[in-house]
Amino acid sequence: MINFKTYSKSFKNKARLENPVENWAVFKYVHEPIIDRASFEHVQKLIGNTRRRAPKPENGEKNMFSDLLY
Repeated sequence: MINFKTYSKSFKNKARLENPVENWAVFKYVHEPIIDRASFEHVQKLIGNTRRRAPKPENGEKNMFSDLLY
């Protein structure tokens, strides 16, 4: 969990400004993981290797969630 990624200069000013990385508060192992880290890394590697083909003009645009289920 990462806190303090952005800040505002004043409570009156609603614009959010980016906070430098050294000012972030990082809390590890806050929640119990659903899957183990090795499985997560393996799936991320598989997803990274997937190549997306350009859709055929007659089929329209390809769904953004395609090729994510193995």
